Amino acid sequence: MHEEMNSIKVPPSNDDAFVYVPRGLNQQYLGAIMSRALAQEVSVSQCSAINLCAGNFGAVSNSGATVLRLSLKLSNGDTQDVVAKILSPAELNLFKIDHRFDARAAEIQWASWWGRQGVPFVPKVYDTRANRVAREFWVIQEYFPQVGWPDVPVSGLKAFVTSTERLAVLFRHAADLHAYSTRHIEELKALFPDNCSPATIADSLDALGSDSSLCKIIGLTEAERGRLKALAEAFRRRPRWVDDWNYVCVTNDLAPDNFALRSFHGKTECVTFDWGTTCLAPMEQDVELLLWRIREMDPKEREHLLQVYLGAYADQAGCRIDREAFIARLPWARLLHHLRLIAGNAVSLRWIPHQTRSREAIRHFIAYCGELLESCDRA
Repeated sequence: MHEEMNSIKVPPSNDDAFVYVPRGLNQQYLGAIMSRALAQEVSVSQCSAINLCAGNFGAVSNSGATVLRLSLKLSNGDTQDVVAKILSPAELNLFKIDHRFDARAAEIQWASWWGRQGVPFVPKVYDTRANRVAREFWVIQEYFPQVGWPDVPVSGLKAFVTSTERLAVLFRHAADLHAYSTRHIEELKALFPDNCSPATIADSLDALGSDSSLCKIIGLTEAERGRLKALAEAFRRRPRWVDDWNYVCVTNDLAPDNFALRSFHGKTECVTFDWGTTCLAPMEQDVELLLWRIREMDPKEREHLLQVYLGAYADQAGCRIDREAFIARLPWARLLHHLRLIAGNAVSLRWIPHQTRSREAIRHFIAYCGELLESCDRA
């Protein structure tokens, strides 16, 4: 960390190596870019940094981020507190730089697109840099007024532990984002070509299974290669009605630590952030994840929240989805998501064959997708 006046300081911790704050990122710079965005003079009176990496979550992170809590002074004398997230790789961590660069570039593109829409309660992008030569990238977004849900405990695997009333706000929020992206789906397809088609998934799995050198790197057994081939064939033979799902913008990580709550005109609203895993995919994918993260809730309350989502989507999109058909597609959406994870981790291994994370993930997801396929067969 450079000891220069007004530079951003990251608190010392065991995971410092996973975060890099660019030297030019200081309070004057932050004030200047917010002044440009807000078309008024803004100064940063206070700034503190929080390291959102390995030590915080009990595992080595491959993405790395620093959250800044800023106190702003506006030109009329008013003050406002915001939270900004910086996405940036460690200077020398080649695995993270190469493995996550495309994902970070995509996150910048997604956040920038949502920022241009003028939709309430999505992050505002103040400044973005993505230098492919220097392999440096960072984005500053507003997460007002705080990161995470206030006073909401988080259980294992990012499960929600809160009231049905509070979760209803989240389900309506997801429906609003999905419905909005439905109306702009052709524009999004042009921005993210081949992002939503499942047509190549089976071919990608076959390519992995037939790549002997890559299978050796992963340590796949003949039985695992056989299961991989069976998964590809099963997905090719999926029932035709499965493909009736609607493609929307899904965040892929609806979790307690990826939202903030705020009051606006007497109403409680969500602010969505962390677009690192966002893609075009079946709307069922986000909903299935949400239902999975409240799986220990009373079935009647889960059903109520599903109806909240379907009703909100119908109101915003102008079309109602049949509940039974939607429910039947949920396990297929989860299977599609995890088959994509297998294919994506295979691509990562071709870039950096010696990292262990993707090897372990592929073997885990091959077994897990076998379990998911049984759920699909029962649907």
